[in-house]
Amino acid sequence: MLTVVSADVDATAGVGAIWIVWRPKSTRARERVALVEWHDEQWRYAGGGSGPQDDPVDVDLLDVRSGGGVLSLTRSIDPPRSITAAPWISCAKVRLGRDVGHVLIGARRIQNPKHCKIIAV
Repeated sequence: MLTVVSADVDATAGVGAIWIVWRPKSTRARERVALVEWHDEQWRYAGGGSGPQDDPVDVDLLDVRSGGGVLSLTRSIDPPRSITAAPWISCAKVRLGRDVGHVLIGARRIQNPKHCKIIAV
């Protein structure tokens, strides 16, 4: 079973993040975070990571959990083709309290879903 917990796209930066939980043939669920970027008129996988699912947490207001990041691979192939000049793509998993209506990230407003979990890129 595979579930998309949350996804976020920053259209201005041309990047996105997806938080996925799956239950392989074991008793413990696994989480995966995938980072993508927009390049040459298509979304490209930039990287990500996986691990065991975090234990449930009761949150009053806001709890920023583990995050991750990758070097922009598609931007590093643009001239001057330097990995040192390529930007960093990062994200954070955030758990919200039930009374939180939304979160502001820069100029972006992200509504609190019923399960109170979001990923922000």
